Amino acid sequence: MSAFSAPRFGLSISANPDRSVVAVSGELDMATVPALECATLALLSATPQLVLELERTTFIDSSGYRLIQPLGARASREGGELTLIANSAPVQRLLELLGPPPGVRLAGGGHAREAGGSVGRTP
Repeated sequence: MSAFSAPRFGLSISANPDRSVVAVSGELDMATVPALECATLALLSATPQLVLELERTTFIDSSGYRLIQPLGARASREGGELTLIANSAPVQRLLELLGPPPGVRLAGGGHAREAGGSVGRTP
């Protein structure tokens, strides 16, 4: 397990041969997206099963959202999948506005029907 942190951003990584989990805490914006992108691209080279856990994400802007879709596409090309655990309020609001990124599976309480649709928790 390794970790990267800055005053408003934290990144925790757990890599296994079957699946890697990246947990983001704090703000995911244009200043912090490069660190997440670097970490996730390296992990996708090792295993195409990636879980992006955004439970402790306190802010996400469009640059954070724009990173998620190509990560899902790359995982799919590699024969894997990107699973997004998106049950923090800021992430839920963004998914409500924009819809889930194509090719990304939502899990762990995150649920979005379509852009402009309602967002809620799954039972």
